[in-house]
Amino acid sequence: MPNLYFRDTPPSRSQPLLQRSFSDSVLYALPIVSIDPSTDALLIDLGDLLLNRDPANLMGAFPWVLSSYAPNPDTSYLESIQAFPENLELSTQLGFTGGGVSSDPFAALFAWSLASVPDPRAFSLTVRYSLSKLPLNPRYQPRRADERVGYFLTAFRTPAQAQRSTAFVRYINRWHLEKQDPQAAISPPKEPIVFWIENTVPPQYRTAIREGVLMWNQAFQQAGFQGAIEVRQMPDDADWDPADVRYNVIRWSDSFSTWAIGLGPSRVNPYTGEILDADVILDANVIRLLYQQYQSLVAATAPPTSLYLQLCGHRFQPLYLQWLSIQAGADPRQVLRPTAKAWA
Repeated sequence: MPNLYFRDTPPSRSQPLLQRSFSDSVLYALPIVSIDPSTDALLIDLGDLLLNRDPANLMGAFPWVLSSYAPNPDTSYLESIQAFPENLELSTQLGFTGGGVSSDPFAALFAWSLASVPDPRAFSLTVRYSLSKLPLNPRYQPRRADERVGYFLTAFRTPAQAQRSTAFVRYINRWHLEKQDPQAAISPPKEPIVFWIENTVPPQYRTAIREGVLMWNQAFQQAGFQGAIEVRQMPDDADWDPADVRYNVIRWSDSFSTWAIGLGPSRVNPYTGEILDADVILDANVIRLLYQQYQSLVAATAPPTSLYLQLCGHRFQPLYLQWLSIQAGADPRQVLRPTAKAWA
């Protein structure tokens, strides 16, 4: 992994100093199978690296899950390889064995086991490796971050200089948008940001997702762009794959237990902060969770149901609604007095 955290911009005589002062991370060495004499292209075998050497550092990232399991090379294999014009996708199935619930009842009380597999002694984990080409975009101008506003950042350290208050440079991670008419206060972009709704998203949610994404155009309009974001529907017979980095896709997922409302992974140019590709992953369980919360809050607004919920120990729900009323400007004395009488 090249060390991009210590560099100068633009490259100067200080760059060799940084290279001598701060090391890259050389993680693995692979044998060269052959060399093409006409192009000097190197042929290497990634099978052993992906299946046996844990380049994703799963053991370090998930110790509470994998500490009681061991990789099983007999059940691990390279599942698929997809080659696109600008990225290469390699999917592996990694087998793990061991673990399970301890026979010691006391130890089993504090043990962690997988609840989504039929037998906790073994499971398979899909790991996707994505290799993306770093495009050159001389028209993109990095934008310095303002500490008063929160952004996702690309940061690096430059050679320390006494006249600078800080040695760090922080770029905003942002899309490359250019106005069709640079002189206009509000102009359509030359190339809009296009998000595709994956064809696996249930049809009953597609309109709401589309409207939610398009709401961001209000913010882009304040920045001088009209229609900066477009939303399109991926057809059922699409001849392209969501793994292609040329497409930004809103994808649908399902899990045994929801731990995140949504995920938004993106690829960013590590030198400039330009967003190259972004996807949104929505979990089906989130819809169920939101529906249940909505039903609880709506039910809590009915007076008979409100009293019933209080008797059942759900006092936080009417209190939450009353807090919202106070935030909206209602008189706290008028809002809280009825609940006090009911509890009395």
